[in-house]
Formats: sequence, structure tokens, C-alpha cells
Amino acid sequence: MERRCVLNSWSKEEVRAVIRYEWALGVSGTEIHNRLVEVYGSGVMSKQMVRGWCRTFSDGRQQVEDIPRAGRTRTATTDANVGKVDGMIRANWRITIDEVAEELGISHERYQNITHDILRYRKMSARWQQGLLIFNKVLYAIYAAVGFSINRSIHTRRSISSGPSVDKQGPPDWGGV
Repeated sequence: MERRCVLNSWSKEEVRAVIRYEWALGVSGTEIHNRLVEVYGSGVMSKQMVRGWCRTFSDGRQQVEDIPRAGRTRTATTDANVGKVDGMIRANWRITIDEVAEELGISHERYQNITHDILRYRKMSARWQQGLLIFNKVLYAIYAAVGFSINRSIHTRRSISSGPSVDKQGPPDWGGV
């Protein structure tokens, strides 16, 4: 009894190696495609692509890995520009996008990519602040609001004349909180 299964995960290189092997045995491109679909499923590779790889191997190509291509070089989101943007923001928290983009000669989109995605800065009260700082401020605000309401309720239960005891090391102690 012959057992067949469909492989759910595969790499491009694996499929190309199978194509190269079958091509070396003299199997036609259409038959190679049918075998690939039988083993890897219908989304593996189109018939035209299989035939193209057969032609490529016939032309003498040996490797199945992608040939490295020269893409467009990164000119705006370089480490130098990221450092400059960070330095400019730290020097002046109220700096505008236009000022930074003009000084560095980069677009608004690249500037936002650097500040939001790489440096994780966010605007808060017209100032640039890192995401962690914003999170800490929100937590502090919640703590202060909850602490204030707790402190106020405790304080109102006591006599008004007692007031808080102030310690030089920390915040006022309203007693029992």
C-alpha cells in the first residue's frame, strides 16, 4: 500500500533542489510540476516557474539559492542619522519635524520611521518622549490619582489639625496608607 502525504512547510531552496534533481533525471517540466503539487500541495510553484527553473538549470546554473542582488542602499535611516535625530531631540524636546528633516535632508516619512519605529519616541504635551517614559508617566498619574483619593479619605477621617507628616526622604505620609 502506497502512502502519500502533503508537506505543509517547505523552503524555496528545497523545491528548487527537487526540480534540479528531477531535471537531471530527464523528467519534463510539466511532470515535475505535477509531482511537486502531489507532494507539496497546489501552492508550491506555478508550472511556468518550474519550466523556468528547468531552463535555468539547462543553461548551467548549479546553485538553488537566490543570487544576491544589489538593492537600493539605505540613505536616510542610517545609524549616523538615527544618532543625529536622537541627539537633536534630546537637546531640544520641542523640536519640530520640519526642523529635523530640513537639517538632515531627509523626508518626513523617514524622520517618522526613525523617531517612532527605531527610537520609539512619541509626542506628549508637544514634547518628544520615549515610549517607556510615557508609560511610566501614565502609571505615575494613575498612582497619584488613586493615592490622592485614598489619602484624602484617610485624612478626612482624622482631625484636620493633624495634617500630613513630612519626611525628608520621601513623599508625605498620610499615615496607614
